[in-house]
Amino acid sequence: MTATARDAEDPREQSATIAYVRFVVATTGMSPSALARAAGIATTTLTRPLNNPKYKFALSATTLEKIAKISGISPAPFFENDDTVSQKLATFYDTGVYDEGVWGPGSDSVGEEGRSTLLLGSVAAGRWLEVGIEEFSVFSLNVTIPTAAPRNCFLVQVSDLHLAPAAHPTDFLLCLRMAEFDLEKLYLPTVAIVERKSEDGRLVERTALRLSTSKAGFQLSAICRRPEFRSHHFELPTLPGTDDLRVIGIAELAVRTLSAP
Repeated sequence: MTATARDAEDPREQSATIAYVRFVVATTGMSPSALARAAGIATTTLTRPLNNPKYKFALSATTLEKIAKISGISPAPFFENDDTVSQKLATFYDTGVYDEGVWGPGSDSVGEEGRSTLLLGSVAAGRWLEVGIEEFSVFSLNVTIPTAAPRNCFLVQVSDLHLAPAAHPTDFLLCLRMAEFDLEKLYLPTVAIVERKSEDGRLVERTALRLSTSKAGFQLSAICRRPEFRSHHFELPTLPGTDDLRVIGIAELAVRTLSAP
């Protein structure tokens, strides 16, 4: 183990670290080895945990500072937000994320407000991906929620049948972050975007489940009644949930492309 890496005791910290490093690699176009060399750290500090899912991944504050300095990208959005969607929205809308000295004048301006909504991945039951491995494109649709700030809106694309018949593969869900809701006034039942993480924080599954009340508090379940989706039934005592199972948004609208007549 190098002097700049340490075991991750906190799964949330490990998850944030992975998401940040993968975002830097994707945004800069640098390989993990090239990023490590440019930052002046051992290449295995990044390559070993990225290539081996069983390897615990946390970086010291000094190492994170080196990566932030050479890349011009602040790690703050990844450690200050609890879910991957909020992290990505922060990289687009928050100021202070991109160093203009590295990225040039105007690079740290806040994302354009009110014209479109960002597509931030997909939802599929039983599909687990390593945090940060799914590329979040800047693709957007010209559909918005007029009463909500764009930084609290996002789109996900349905990738399987767990929402049928309410939504089908290739449909988009226009969603609001949970931060936009007064939980005491949240109208139920509704469709919630749910992020579930593995015990070590490295893997994430994102689904769209029916959210309703229960004797224990709240329950989440797949809308489709096919046998393969029956295991997607969870109980939460409170909202938005825990680090392992969290409601990250509410689907307000399903958007689909219609076939030509």
